[in-house]
Amino acid sequence: MRRLGPVVHGGVRMFDSARARELLCSYRDIMASAPPELCGGMALLTAPPGPFVPAALRGRPVVAMIVLWAGDPAQAEAEAGLPVLDALGPADVDRVGPMPYAELQQIMDAGAPAGHRDYFKGGFISEVSDAAIDAIVGLGADLRAALTQIICTPLGAGTAYAAVDVERTYAPATLARLRPVKDRCDPHNVFRINHNIPPTSAAAR
Repeated sequence: MRRLGPVVHGGVRMFDSARARELLCSYRDIMASAPPELCGGMALLTAPPGPFVPAALRGRPVVAMIVLWAGDPAQAEAEAGLPVLDALGPADVDRVGPMPYAELQQIMDAGAPAGHRDYFKGGFISEVSDAAIDAIVGLGADLRAALTQIICTPLGAGTAYAAVDVERTYAPATLARLRPVKDRCDPHNVFRINHNIPPTSAAAR
């Protein structure tokens, strides 16, 4: 485990929404074999009126790629790990480089300003199929409110991660107390997507 910050290599790139399907397919394929230090996601949203956005792009639907290199903060390592994203082609907005980690954490905040009655929902899919991408692109083509965002984030192995790492997360005595709770509340392991404590029946297999 490595501490992040205070400065990291990351930021955002924006592309014309006409390339949405192509970009999502390419990003899916890139992230399938990317090193774990390469983090981020793709978002379908309306380009903000910020000074860094070309005037012709402001207020128009775009595809935004959020980027973070979570490896060694050395500039050379980040620059060696990020070129795989260049396969997506030139961006209309490219603000990827060294920046404070706190600033990167807030990079999408303008899309959910304080005081609004926002509505959020999310879900998980185990495979980003072409059909799933078509559905996401279809939704992104109809952003009726300027602050609407559709954010797609690769989460890695999901349940495989939980099965291998959760045993190391808790002290044995703590795990011994939590597993009976899982046995009582979720004996069939329905809630297993995140860092999961398997019920006794699953742990015994």
